[in-house]
Amino acid sequence: MGLLAERGETGSAAGQASLAILIFQDLAAVGLVLLVPLMGGAGGSAAEVLFTLVKALLIIGVVLVLARYSFPGCSTTWPAPIDTNCFC
Repeated sequence: MGLLAERGETGSAAGQASLAILIFQDLAAVGLVLLVPLMGGAGGSAAEVLFTLVKALLIIGVVLVLARYSFPGCSTTWPAPIDTNCFC
């Protein structure tokens, strides 16, 4: 992302695709980290892992909703293209 930002291409199709892939990878990593105790045998039951996963998804949802309404100038549609001027 640094290279795309340096070139001013974060708003391009390639920049947006890169950002989407990075966000997906981050969210996938969170899910895998939550499953590590279950796979290692040292953690709790499957119900405990599922409960933790549901809590994580709720927190992610709340953060997305709060971000949407805290910065309404950044987008008119959901999801929206990156607007570098929305925080000014």
